[in-house]
Parts: sequence; C-alpha cells; structure tokens
Amino acid sequence: MRLNLKPLLVWKLIFGGLVLASFGVFSPMSVPASSYGLLLGLLNVGLLALTVRIADARAMKDPQQSVWILYVSAAIRFIALAVLFIVGIQGLGLDPMPLVLTFVAMQFAQIMALRGKKRLTD
Repeated sequence: MRLNLKPLLVWKLIFGGLVLASFGVFSPMSVPASSYGLLLGLLNVGLLALTVRIADARAMKDPQQSVWILYVSAAIRFIALAVLFIVGIQGLGLDPMPLVLTFVAMQFAQIMALRGKKRLTD
C-alpha cells in the first residue's frame, strides 16, 4: 500500500490557506488560532504518512501486524489531536472557532484528493 501524499498535501494547503486568508481579511485577531489549526492539519497528515510507511514495511513480514499498526496509529492520532486542541484552546488561549474551522476545512481536502479513485489505495 503506497500513500501518495502530494495531492493530499496540496489540497490541504489550499483549503487551509483559503480559510487562513479569509480569517486574515475578515478577522485579523483570529489568524494565530487559524494558523494553529493549519499546523494541526499538517501534523495529522505527517503522522499518517509516517505510520503508513511503517505499516507498509511491516506488511511483507506480517500483514496482521501491519493492520494493527494502522489501527493503533489512528487511535494515537485521535488522542494527540484532542490533546493539542485542548492545549491550543485552554493552554494558549486561542479562539476555538477559527482553530476548528481551519482544521475541518483541511479535512474536506481529503474528499478532493480522493476524486476519481475507486478505492483508498489507488
């Protein structure tokens, strides 16, 4: 299983950049929170790429363990993102709305990256 990150990363940067620019124009005080949301989205993709690479290397020796690596990585990413959202909102005092909206917009980029594919591994 090979994950082609370039289109996904480009779409995430486009979506996140548009939301960040919108906050910059309409609510400049929200730019730090939106930037933090953008960084969380990029961190999520980076962790996904890393664990897919690890699972891919392990798949030749033990396919079952490869699947477990992907499951555990999903749980770790979910927990890490939850903690980082709390750190951003509570610890750094960032406005939750721009932070979450930027992150969610970047997740919609996943749909654009999957256009024309019949399955996730294409």
